[in-house]
Amino acid sequence: MASLCERRSLIELAEDVYLFVKDRYFIGETVEANLPDGSFGSCHILAVIPPTNEELENYEANNVKNGERYWPPATLYKYEVETMDEKELTISADQIFRKKTAYNKDKNRLYIKQFVHLDAGYWRLKESSNTKYGISRVKFDQIFCGNPPDMKQKTNPPLKKKNGTEKGKRQETLNKYFKQTNVRQSMSPRKSPKKGDIRGSRLPSKFSNQKRRRRTKKEMEDASILQELPIPNAVETKIPIEYFGDVIMIMEFLESFKKILNVRDFFPHGVNLDIMERALLEEEVAGPLCDLIQLFLAGIFDLQDQESEEIRETDVKINPNLVLDRGDANTMKMLRKATASEAWVRQCHGANVSQLVLDTSTLSEILRLHLLTSGARKKDKVAKWRYQARGGYCNYDDPAIVLKLNKPHIIQHLGQASICELPIGDKIIVLNCLMNQILTYSAARDILEEGLTKVKQYRAELRGLNGAEAKRGRQKEQKTNEEGAEEDNSKSLRSNEGVKEKVQSEIAKALAQAQILPLGMDRAFRRFWVFQTLPGLFVERSNEGTFGTCLPKGTPNFSDDSDKILYVRKLFEEGGDKENFSEKKLQSLQVNSPSKKLLTENNDAKSPLVLRYNTFSMNWA
Repeated sequence: MASLCERRSLIELAEDVYLFVKDRYFIGETVEANLPDGSFGSCHILAVIPPTNEELENYEANNVKNGERYWPPATLYKYEVETMDEKELTISADQIFRKKTAYNKDKNRLYIKQFVHLDAGYWRLKESSNTKYGISRVKFDQIFCGNPPDMKQKTNPPLKKKNGTEKGKRQETLNKYFKQTNVRQSMSPRKSPKKGDIRGSRLPSKFSNQKRRRRTKKEMEDASILQELPIPNAVETKIPIEYFGDVIMIMEFLESFKKILNVRDFFPHGVNLDIMERALLEEEVAGPLCDLIQLFLAGIFDLQDQESEEIRETDVKINPNLVLDRGDANTMKMLRKATASEAWVRQCHGANVSQLVLDTSTLSEILRLHLLTSGARKKDKVAKWRYQARGGYCNYDDPAIVLKLNKPHIIQHLGQASICELPIGDKIIVLNCLMNQILTYSAARDILEEGLTKVKQYRAELRGLNGAEAKRGRQKEQKTNEEGAEEDNSKSLRSNEGVKEKVQSEIAKALAQAQILPLGMDRAFRRFWVFQTLPGLFVERSNEGTFGTCLPKGTPNFSDDSDKILYVRKLFEEGGDKENFSEKKLQSLQVNSPSKKLLTENNDAKSPLVLRYNTFSMNWA
């Protein structure tokens, strides 16, 4: 793919190759697939089936074309694959995927950089690489299907030339100029408008339109601000209210990272609030809490196996002087204990913790062994690979180290009783620890980066839609008000609003996948939340007594905006330098403006605003 495109920037070259490859899969590639029986397994791609003309027409009719860089879209292809037990299947593009760490944007750029060089201002494939791998002898239909994609850099289309030579154009322009001059000279002085008159005739209408728009906007804002909010209902749940936020966090975590956690295997209908209540409040040996912990442990063990495979296939190169074991005395002591615990598990059980049988009867013991061995020292190659792939991760960054230092009684309890017998606070601490461990792996970081990338793309698309809408608005003002034009504009506006709503919903989904933020905050510093897993608008109250109370209604005695100039003159009269003015000047400044009063005149001594101001002044004094 890099041999098909030439770019002046290496970043642009890698980006274009990545955009084509990331959602397409090639002949001979080993990928993961969702098989018809519902299981996941590795497959070998045998052939690529392009979409038919009917499928392309249906796609164009049912989808808004967002300027796809490469056509046909990657989602319309189908693939013939061969499973590990030599069964041949035909699956669609949405049933096939690569491993999370097998191919990403950074790896793509680093890999391409090894085989290209700068030649005459363009990044091109090295001749040595072409000869060594025989890239010029490989045809595109041998690795994919159809013709090679158009990888040429996009350029602005040239301006259309009118018929005639340049000389004719210049002559025509000059003729028009002289004709226009003659027409102007032939006009009578009475009919020829002056430039100042034209501009002066346009100014009043322009200012009146702007003033009307500002007044309408202000009225709408005042109406929305002064509107009384509906009275919220208290959240009715068996879980104590101080743990409600932690419960929501667990549910949102399972929804966001369901790609790397087999949530459907343990909870076919998903995790709702009723399941969380049973998990945290009831002591069921084979209940939802055991399923949750088993789900998290199975996910962690799978991520560890994926890391082991990648470490064996990767040649790690890092600064040899880097010190990976750092921390205070208590942390270093805990790391040594974790290393000794890991050696003890291998000696007594003959296997690592991830290889032991995990079920409801062994869950508490395996959880205890997992927490004890978390943070154990690894070989130099493993530690350096983790530091490089996990963004500077070291052994003392393991969340279980913090749990063992701050909550040692949880480890002691797991050695004597079941996890179900812990109090609700300790159960949530254990679940948070397991979730934080999953977040340290590169697969979870890839999901977050993917969500942020989608947000960036959709926001750029939304800016383009807003710009196009503003451009149409300007063109509409310049045109005459014709009925046909108004109907066309109204239709285009309705379609544009539908596209904008769709893009905004996609932005909300991508943001929820990457980061959950409150919708906003009101004057009482209450935060408003919307979640994926729980319907409704939730209001989080701030600590009472921190910010004081709000006025029961809006600011009293809103003044009218009809005589602003007179009001400013009165303020200038009352606060100006009167002793240096003559009596005539003072009389000219005196204006009767009963509709405008000063702040102290508008609000009497019992006004809430004045009382608050007086209280603040007394406290300040």
